[in-house]
Amino acid sequence: MKFSTKHWITACIIIILITGSALTLWTAGQHDQDMRDELLIRTRLAAVGVNSSQVATLAGSSADLCSPEYLALKEQMAALRQADPEISSTYLIGQKPDGTFFFFVDSEPTESPDCSPPGQSYPEVTALLASVYTTGVEQTEGPEADRWGTWISGIVPVIDSDTEQPIAVFGMDVDADQWTSHIIFACLPPITGTLLVLVLVLSFFYIHRRDERER
Repeated sequence: MKFSTKHWITACIIIILITGSALTLWTAGQHDQDMRDELLIRTRLAAVGVNSSQVATLAGSSADLCSPEYLALKEQMAALRQADPEISSTYLIGQKPDGTFFFFVDSEPTESPDCSPPGQSYPEVTALLASVYTTGVEQTEGPEADRWGTWISGIVPVIDSDTEQPIAVFGMDVDADQWTSHIIFACLPPITGTLLVLVLVLSFFYIHRRDERER
């Protein structure tokens, strides 16, 4: 069966679009994974500076507000957030004997409406965050939504130096919209390349048909 020029154009367009879409999706997935790996490394390095002995002294209630250990951790959380403009918040989350998760401390200023005071419950806790607390295996998760927004998070355990068991989880959040913007930017080269190839192929067929008509 003989293919017409129209059929060849259609076939080429389909092949170009499929190839370009596959390359774009691969780029998006790879860049997302690379950023997750980087976020986990940054979270792990930040968590090294968290003193588990200070965390162990906290009551997880309003009584901590006057605790020197709480104030030191509060200052540390704020400093970690300020050191990295891409980080939206840092925090320590614990678990009560009844299984309820709560905030030990976060990076928000005390006067901020987004501040989580010590002991504030966290019912939005995800299964993955809970598993980090129980298993001690660091993870990244998201996008996950809570009352403050939608986030991609790095989560690592804080290990008690005496019991060798997790006594809290340390988290660093990145805004999901900002995360998506980075992925879109990373996908621009394959998208642009696909469009350029498409324009070149269409131009070739247009010139070819024009030459045929002239002959």
